[in-house]
Amino acid sequence: MASSYPNASTCANPLDPNRIEVILALMSGTGVASVLLCTVAMVLVFVLRLYRSLVYRLAAYQVLAALLYGIVCALQMFSKDQRDNTPLCQATAFFMIYFQWVKLMFTVWVTAHLFFFAVFYKNLKKWELVYVLSSVLVPIVIAIVPFTTGTYGLAGYIHFLEAIHAWQMIACSCTEYHDLYIPS
Repeated sequence: MASSYPNASTCANPLDPNRIEVILALMSGTGVASVLLCTVAMVLVFVLRLYRSLVYRLAAYQVLAALLYGIVCALQMFSKDQRDNTPLCQATAFFMIYFQWVKLMFTVWVTAHLFFFAVFYKNLKKWELVYVLSSVLVPIVIAIVPFTTGTYGLAGYIHFLEAIHAWQMIACSCTEYHDLYIPS
């Protein structure tokens, strides 16, 4: 199927523009829902003073990362006409990948913390700075690598790595929502 996008040789998305608009509308809609739910969760964290416990703080960081990721997803509805390799589109891709990894890193640290606390009865409050710094800095390195290697490619209105096909993008998004957002 011929693509109507510029730079069609780097386009990793075999879907026609109408299907892309539907996918982005769904992604933007779930982003808006995520922003609303995460905002309610963050308000509850402060109202109920759950930030006093390390586990709740880590969970609040996780919700904050989900909130920021939802904002990036929701903002895509305003950039429907971004069909070329613009800095705005690349920044969107960077922040999407960055916040996905931040969310994943906090999930790993919450799981590890709860495991060590439950199995070995270790209180790891002194590790909070390590949890937070590694969850914020490691994803920067991961998200910046495609910029240094030039492997961001056109994928509809949003940019992803050139090797990712549309069905993989949809499968990854569904897996991410299932694995990362439902437990939160």
